[in-house]
Parts: sequence; structure tokens; C-alpha cells
Amino acid sequence: ELMLRRWPDTELIISARLGDLGTVDFGTREVEEQRFLQQVVQHQPGVELVSEVFLHPDVDHYIAQHNYDGSLLFPAVMGIEAMAQVATACLRVSPGGESLGRPRLENLEFPRPIVVPAEGRAIRIYAQAEETQADGSRRVRVRIRSSVSQYDVDHFRGECVWVRRTEKLPRASVERPPELAFDPKDGLYGTIFFQGPMFQNVVAYHDISSKHCIAKVGVPGHSELYAGLKHSVVLDLPVVRDAFLHAVQACVPEYRI
Repeated sequence: ELMLRRWPDTELIISARLGDLGTVDFGTREVEEQRFLQQVVQHQPGVELVSEVFLHPDVDHYIAQHNYDGSLLFPAVMGIEAMAQVATACLRVSPGGESLGRPRLENLEFPRPIVVPAEGRAIRIYAQAEETQADGSRRVRVRIRSSVSQYDVDHFRGECVWVRRTEKLPRASVERPPELAFDPKDGLYGTIFFQGPMFQNVVAYHDISSKHCIAKVGVPGHSELYAGLKHSVVLDLPVVRDAFLHAVQACVPEYRI
């Protein structure tokens, strides 16, 4: 890939990670305090950031409420939040620097679940930035790996993209039939929906079929994601995003999605 690029200079130095080599200064390596920036393992500002986080049900309250048949799963929506936090820190050259805004998420894949035992589990988030494009957009490739595989394989992966200009999407107009006469908290949560109270934000359905649904999702006033931590989120509330995802489970109750 490097040899195929057209470089402005003919003299290049290709090396592995230089770490804390005193003769090379990549700028400040401080990052803002965020849940998924707990321990920075590797950081070259604007190029790469690797963060290690120890997940524990006593600290990460959402894990205990994401119990699938006795296995505590690290939710995909929290993985997306972790990707956004580390990708943002990778591009930001200094703490409190220019706000990048929210990234666009592309090419999300979740090939392996991350199971968190009662004693906790370490994960690492790897963010690698691509060159700035001609239109000013920036793209960061992000992977999440787990100590259970010695950080050898991807469990979650995706790309965070910042564009110079964002076209506003047209406001969709959807005809909603009347709400169906059942409460999801009584008929779905605890049966085909395994999510605990923090995630129970599908409050009604207007229509359900095997191919689509129209659901009403509530936005909670407050969700204490982390015990004793006041960290904010980069994206919208993950517990709401999760409701948009698991709402479609009602369309195919015979399958687990």
C-alpha cells in the first residue's frame, strides 16, 4: 500500500512504532478522561491510538442488564460508543482541542461476542487514522479485541468518518397506525427481549409484521452507565440506540438477532 501511493517527497522513513523515542516529538499525548480511554497503550496523535479498558459488572452497570441466557454480553451499542471515543481521541491533537463533532459510522461488523465474566474482562480498542482526503474528510478504522483471545482476533470492528460538510437528510413522513393494544414491557421484555430495565425503551408498537415494524422508542431522562463515573458519551444515548436495534426482534421471534 505504501509503495503504491504518490508521495510529495522522495525521502521516506518507514519504521515500526517508535514509542517514547526522545528524538522524535509527535506532540502531546494527553487524552481527555473517558470510560474507554482508561489506559492508553499506544498513541501517536493523528495516526494511531490503542486503549485498554477493564470491563466489570460492578463498574459498567449496563453489562449486568445485558444478560443473554446467563452470559453477560458487552453490548454492541457500547462497542460503538467505545469506537467513537477512541477514534475521536486519535484524531484530536490536544485535550480540549477543536471539537470534531459526531462521526458517521460505516462498515460495522460484530463477528464475535464479548462475554464479560463476574470477575471482569479486559478489552483493547485499536484506532488507526487514514490520510485526510481531498474533500477534508477523515476516516478512522477501529477494532475491538478481548483478553479471552489474547487480543489476536477482532470481536467488533468498524469505521468512524468525519466529513467537512454533512447534507441534511430529508425529514421522513411516516403514516402511523394507532398503537397496538399491548405493552412491550409485559409481552416482550423478559421473553424474546432479554434486555434489562436500563435498555427497556421500546414503549409501544404501531405495526408489526415479519418484514417490518413501526415502534415507539422512549428517551430516558438519565441512565447511569458507569458506577461513580461522570463520563459523557460521544454519540447519542447507547440505551436508546439499542432499542432501535432490538425492536425488530419482534418481527422474527423464532430467531435471535
